[in-house]
Amino acid sequence: MRTTTQTPQPQQPVAWNQPTQTNPNQPARVNPNPDQFVPAGVRRMHDRMRARMNQPVTIDGIHARSLRREGEFHLEAAPSGNQVQRILWTVATMACAAHTYHINKNCEADPERPGALRIKEDRKNNITRLVSDEFEFYTQHNQPLSTDDFQKIIEYIEEMAKNLQPNLVLILASFPVLGDDGLVHNTIVHVQTGPSPAINIFAKTTKAMCDPVYEGHDTADLYTGQYYDQQDPESAPPTLLSDQHGFTIPRNSVTKVRTVGGAEYYSLVDVCLDHSIGIAKKNLQHEISERVRNSPLDLIPNQVSHVLTSSSFTPILEQTVGRMMMHADPDVEDFSKPAFQVRQDLSDDQMAQINSAFGSFFVADPARPQAAFAGDRSTLVVSHPDFGNDLEFAFLAPYGLDRLPGAFIDNAERELQPA
Repeated sequence: MRTTTQTPQPQQPVAWNQPTQTNPNQPARVNPNPDQFVPAGVRRMHDRMRARMNQPVTIDGIHARSLRREGEFHLEAAPSGNQVQRILWTVATMACAAHTYHINKNCEADPERPGALRIKEDRKNNITRLVSDEFEFYTQHNQPLSTDDFQKIIEYIEEMAKNLQPNLVLILASFPVLGDDGLVHNTIVHVQTGPSPAINIFAKTTKAMCDPVYEGHDTADLYTGQYYDQQDPESAPPTLLSDQHGFTIPRNSVTKVRTVGGAEYYSLVDVCLDHSIGIAKKNLQHEISERVRNSPLDLIPNQVSHVLTSSSFTPILEQTVGRMMMHADPDVEDFSKPAFQVRQDLSDDQMAQINSAFGSFFVADPARPQAAFAGDRSTLVVSHPDFGNDLEFAFLAPYGLDRLPGAFIDNAERELQPA
C-alpha cells in the first residue's frame, strides 16, 4: 500500500472500561460504559477533550540516511577535533534540514511578534519528523561515549530544541553510551521541539550478533521474556547508566506526542532486531494496560505512528502497528516496500529556502560540510559532515496517522476481568 496525501477522517473516541465494586464480597467487574457514572458536565468535558486529542494528525517524514553505515566506528584514526563537539554539529545539521523544511511548509510570520514565526492555523496538527539510521552517532571502535559526554549532548539538544518551532520531532539513532555497569547501551533520543521541549531517552533491548562491539566492553542486552510476554513491570527495572548523572535508560520505546493544536498520538520506535520480536508493540500494550489499570477514565490517544531505525534490516509486516511505518536504514531502497517509503519532490521555493539556510549554516570552505540537492528534487546531500559519513536527507510524502488498533484496547480490558 502506498502512502497518501489525503487527510484522514476524524477519529472516533475510544471507549474505556471502568472496574466497579457493587458488592465488597464479590470480585470486581468491568463496567462496559464508565461514563454513565460521571456527572453530565464532566462527561461533556471528556467528550471535548477526546475530540481535541483525536484530531487527525499528518506527518511529513525526513530520512537522514548515512551513505556509509555505523558512523565512525570503523575508522582506524579518529578525525581531528573534539568528538562530542563534532557530534553536536552533525545533530545541528540534521535539525537545520528538518526545521527549514518545517517552517517553509507549516509556519508563517506572527503578526503579534515582529520577526517571529508561528504554526499556521490549518497546520497545527501537522508534524515534521526526522529519523536517522541506527548507529549514526557511533564513535570510534575504542571510544564509546562516557556518561559525561552523553550529558553534554543531551544538554545541547535540549537548548537547541527550545529555539525550534513546535511540531518538529527528531528521532536520533543511535549513541553508544558506556554506563557505570561497564556495558555499552545502544541509546536513542526522541525529541519534541518547542519552548518546553520533551526528550525521551531509551535503549535498544535486543543486541544482534552483527552489532558493533567496542573494545573491552560488551553490549547491553536488556530483553527479558517475563517483562515483555507477561507484562510484568517488576521484572524490568530501568537500567541505571550513571549514579552521578542519574541517567536511567527505560525499556519503553513509546512516547506520547502532542501537537500545537492539542492532538496527541503514540510514537512507537523499534530498533533493528527489537522489531523482529515486536518490542514496540509490546511496549505499547504495556503502556495502555497500565493506563487503563491505574486510571480507567484517563483519556488515551487514539492515533499511533510506528518508526523502525536499523542497519540492514528488513521490516516485518506482522510486527508493524498500523498501515504505515517509516523505515530509516542505509539499505532502505534495497528491500522496503512502497508502503514504507515514498519520496516526494520539493517545490522551487522549498529547495531555495533549504539551500539558503545551509548557505548561512555552513562555513564557505571546501573542506567543511557542503549541502546540495543531488540528482533530483527529493534528496539533499550533505558532504563532509563534522561527524560520520556523507548524509542524504530524503523528503518523504506526508501521510495521516492510523487509528490505534482495537486489539490493544481489548487486551487491556481483558486484563481487568476477574480470573
